[in-house]
Amino acid sequence: MLEEEDPRIMFCIFCLKEKPPRSDGGEHVVPKGLGGSFTIDRVCLDCDNYLGGKVDRTLQEQNDLKIRRIELQLRGQRGEIPDLYRDAIGKAVIPDETRPQFRLRVKRQGNGDVGLKVEPYIEFLTTSEPDGRTRIEVKHCHLDPGDLDKGTALIRRALQEKGIGDEQTVAAVVSSLIPTLEPVEEALPIRLPFLVNTGGHQLGIVKIAYEMAWFWLGDEWLDDPVAQAMRAVLWGDSAHFANVLVAIFEPKGRFELAKEADTHHVILTLPGSDRTVVVVRLFDAHMVSVRVSATPERYQQPDKPVLIMDAIARTNEQLTLASFEDRVSAA
Repeated sequence: MLEEEDPRIMFCIFCLKEKPPRSDGGEHVVPKGLGGSFTIDRVCLDCDNYLGGKVDRTLQEQNDLKIRRIELQLRGQRGEIPDLYRDAIGKAVIPDETRPQFRLRVKRQGNGDVGLKVEPYIEFLTTSEPDGRTRIEVKHCHLDPGDLDKGTALIRRALQEKGIGDEQTVAAVVSSLIPTLEPVEEALPIRLPFLVNTGGHQLGIVKIAYEMAWFWLGDEWLDDPVAQAMRAVLWGDSAHFANVLVAIFEPKGRFELAKEADTHHVILTLPGSDRTVVVVRLFDAHMVSVRVSATPERYQQPDKPVLIMDAIARTNEQLTLASFEDRVSAA
């Protein structure tokens, strides 16, 4: 730990290393894509980038939270709002048992329209003749008119996949196949795979609890055995998850702020006789209690242990527990 604060150095609460201070507004405790507005300045860029891609992204992709992002039009780090149909179209296939699973190429127009075309596909069937020659037949062939100029390259690639690469054979196949291609119009069914991610958000909530535990309990908490276990879990060591006690609750009716429940996040810390917990409530979708210490007597409890975030206005406020209880009672 640093003896005194040095403005040229920042001590990261995740890697526990001295790093250059940040000038980009800091780490969002609740991801920006979920409307998070509360930031801390003690997470280095390396840890932020790693955990943001590994933990925060999975949290934002959880189905309940993703749908809420769409409903509230919450933009992520790159300024995009989730679009279930856009994601599904990008993975669309044409199901046909007699043909391969053709994939669609998505091209977005400037006016917002989506253009679709089937990815070019050629597959050959090869059989060995008794005289040692190889018989080559077309098994599948689909080329849009706009892909005809790529026909030679596509044929060469398809033949190479069958172990045929000599130029004489390739030229012979090209000269015999290309002239036979004729445009055919047909209606094809499209299968859109909608992927539903119902889990994977637990680590994201543990990360939120870790950052807020440090904010409320201070640097001394970073040496707590539970803090060490939480760091190990966030870095991918699942063997320590047993030391991070997590309780999942039904959010309905708990710490509910009436009509604000579906647009606000609530995070608070509660000390007990044998543990300190951080409770994380994301909208009205998830509510999780995370034990952050088994020795609450070691730490001075904060005056304002409640943080409320408005995901739409992107504002936050810190409250005393009494003020929060009054607000919940009045809701």
